[in-house]
Amino acid sequence: MAEPGPYASGNLKEGEGGRFFDDYCNWTRIPEFEQVIHTSPAAEVAADLMGSNRVQVFHDHILVKGNYSATLFLLPLGATI
Repeated sequence: MAEPGPYASGNLKEGEGGRFFDDYCNWTRIPEFEQVIHTSPAAEVAADLMGSNRVQVFHDHILVKGNYSATLFLLPLGATI
């Protein structure tokens, strides 16, 4: 992301190269993201998967790890990407 939002924070340790940061609540400032939340079938699909009759978006969260970042990104045991 060329323009991280106001909630972005860096995750590199001192002396590490590259870029690694997280950011959240971007749907409130990126019109295309907000449009997907309000007009796509994503909420209906999520509700069906959870067996629920409603879905609430709390916030979005993105992790950005650029080239040459030595920071490890660990996933829970058994997780897949």
